[in-house]
Amino acid sequence: MLSRLIIVPESFDQDHPSLTVAELTRRSGLPAPTVYRLVGDLVETGLLERAENREVRPGVRLWELAALVPRASGLRVAALPFMVDLQATVGHHVVLSVLEGHESVVIERRSAGTRSRPITASAGGCRCMPPPAA
Repeated sequence: MLSRLIIVPESFDQDHPSLTVAELTRRSGLPAPTVYRLVGDLVETGLLERAENREVRPGVRLWELAALVPRASGLRVAALPFMVDLQATVGHHVVLSVLEGHESVVIERRSAGTRSRPITASAGGCRCMPPPAA
């Protein structure tokens, strides 16, 4: 059950921050009745929230739980002063991420403002990384 439950929040990404239940069903590969039930439970607990257009999106409770991860929060606090100094020195965006398997999870980001290209990474975002060379 838990393996099915995690598939629903994992269906969201930077390009799809909110989805209809039908889109969640398609992206997750789970049966529609299962997705409807899981979405209802996740909305009830605050892990997902309903938008006004009937789409659902990750809820604040999901972010609160993610923020409790000690490795990420301790690393963020320790790195933040260095990130601020680095960003001021180089004048570009600075992103702190942690490699988790073949994905990079963004822990913190510092924007350089309008002088640089827009930053696309968001805290908690994942980006697929190529497998390490054998």
